[in-house]
Amino acid sequence: MRWTSGCCAVAVLVAAGAGCEPSLQILALDADGGAHDAGAGPEPDAGGTDAGAEDAGGLPLEACRRTDGGPTWERMRSPTTEDLSSVFVVDASDAWITGSEGSMLRWTGTEWVIWQTVTTGRAGEVWLARATEGWATAGDRLLRWDGSSWQLDGTVRLETFGSFSTLWGAADDDVWLGGGAVSPASQILGHWDGERWVLQADITEQPISISSIHGSSSDNIWGVMHLGRLIRHRGEGWAYVAGPEEGTITDVWVTSHEEAWFSALYGYVHRYVNGTWQVWSVGDDMTYDYAIWAASSDDVWVMGYQGHAAHWDGTAWTTHAVGEGRSVYAIHGSCAAGVWAVGEGGTILRLRP
Repeated sequence: MRWTSGCCAVAVLVAAGAGCEPSLQILALDADGGAHDAGAGPEPDAGGTDAGAEDAGGLPLEACRRTDGGPTWERMRSPTTEDLSSVFVVDASDAWITGSEGSMLRWTGTEWVIWQTVTTGRAGEVWLARATEGWATAGDRLLRWDGSSWQLDGTVRLETFGSFSTLWGAADDDVWLGGGAVSPASQILGHWDGERWVLQADITEQPISISSIHGSSSDNIWGVMHLGRLIRHRGEGWAYVAGPEEGTITDVWVTSHEEAWFSALYGYVHRYVNGTWQVWSVGDDMTYDYAIWAASSDDVWVMGYQGHAAHWDGTAWTTHAVGEGRSVYAIHGSCAAGVWAVGEGGTILRLRP
């Protein structure tokens, strides 16, 4: 499936129904990117974000409404030229970015500065419970933020050859860690209960490295594994979930128990809503989107290779070129606190409020 300007309709596959045998529905995608029913039954209710729902870190989920012509990403001054791996927004005057050469960048409310350079070399995904407490991956180790500096955490280390890739927490005493080992090949999941990390290997039937974790609460968490395979935690352990076949899923953003969004390679975006899979094509076979972020059910961004970006407004997808052609690897924030995207060669973008 491929969307091209001027086409009257393109097929969009939707796998629906409860249980292990989902049915298939066909939606038609209009030339403007919107989907309408093509005779296979009504599109399910979007579910959407519950009233008062928040992303982990306390950021309210509200659509970024614009009245002056739509959203605009502006490139900000960056204090580094290294590739930037992850971004996490605490509030409007405090946010963090990690760099591939160990730089920990901090937003002061007026500019980005290199707050610290860690000795581990590469810094990976960053997550904060509050301004004074947080974690970041650093290869086979973890970094911990104590409110003044990032320090190597001495309580956990991946003994086999591999790395930690992703972090997400529902609270300061409920944080999940994902990664994998190469030799021997294994899946790694870790959990922080506020006192210690516990690592487990191969807890699902598919022992594949975990690259992305995100949730809306402690009993609603999704994980993306290598090759785009999915796992989900619903309060009683992790289990493999069969996902759509189109594209290779790269990242996940969960807005509620009823809804989760997934970026993918080859131009696809997936939405899981009320037990149904919806699939859109927002690019072509050379479109590689690495990151996804949602303010709400009708305000979603995907970004990736060479500055490709696409935005969902609840009705249609529109494509954009951002970052002067440089790839984007991560997005985070809220409309109130600011939304940031980071990537190749020190690229820092801000969604203009």
